[in-house]
Amino acid sequence: MIKRKGTDEAKRELKNVEFIRDDIQNLEEKIEEMDTKIKGSAIQYGDKVQCSSEGAEKLICSYIDMKSEYQNMVAQRNNQILEILRKINKIRNYKQQIVLRERYINCSPWKTIALRMGKDKYSESTLHRIHRLALIEYQNILNNEKLTVNDSK
Repeated sequence: MIKRKGTDEAKRELKNVEFIRDDIQNLEEKIEEMDTKIKGSAIQYGDKVQCSSEGAEKLICSYIDMKSEYQNMVAQRNNQILEILRKINKIRNYKQQIVLRERYINCSPWKTIALRMGKDKYSESTLHRIHRLALIEYQNILNNEKLTVNDSK
């Protein structure tokens, strides 16, 4: 049974995917920038790195440490998206899953979602209705997970 309860939390969590993706892109750009700086300062001979000076060696080591940290952050952000996707996949209605996945994971506009669902079958207003019901289901999943966590304490 669908509970008609506020879906603000569900929508907020789902909308975070866009910010998480932007953060991942920024981190990956930083990683690429660091790779360029490292390659410009050193010549690699197999496993050994030849540097022009001791200062350059320290700089390269700090870049490598920072790059590793950024890569860990990218992995964490990807895990956040996977967790949201896991919750979407718990929704029993396949159409609702598609709408949430397309809208929030793939960041698709409504017209693209309509094409994905079958343009002749679903009007934009029907998609909005499916979306609203999907948000309610997603919110119920969030509420159930909170209850499960509280029950285990």
